[in-house]
Order: sequence, then structure tokens, then C-alpha cells
Amino acid sequence: MRSFSDSHGQIWQAALGHESHGTLLIIFSRLGSFEVFKSGLDASNRLDAENEIAALSETELCNRLQSAAPWS
Repeated sequence: MRSFSDSHGQIWQAALGHESHGTLLIIFSRLGSFEVFKSGLDASNRLDAENEIAALSETELCNRLQSAAPWS
């Protein structure tokens, strides 16, 4: 799990998750809120997905968050 701040100073956490059919995701959740968003990953396994999330810069995480879909 990674924590980062968006352009408004809000603190978010990015964690690895998956959908029921096995697609790996970044799950974004804002601290102090129930807002949750998801963004797909191209990784073929959990280890690759964890490494991909770890390698993302804060700017890249913010960009992924901006294009993420609401969790439903």
C-alpha cells in the first residue's frame, strides 16, 4: 500500500486489489472518506502488480487516480 497527496492536498492510499474475474487493480481510497476508485493494471501476476505500483511516482499515481473509475 502507498500513500500520496493529490493536487488538493488530500491524502490517498493506493493498494493492490482484484475483481472477481481476476483482473488486477489499483484501489484508491481517500483518508477520512468513503471515496473509492479503481484502475486496471496490465500485470500478469500479483508480484508484477505490486512492483508496478511501487514504481509509480506520486505524479503518476495522481494521473491514474484522475482517470480511475468509481468502485461499484
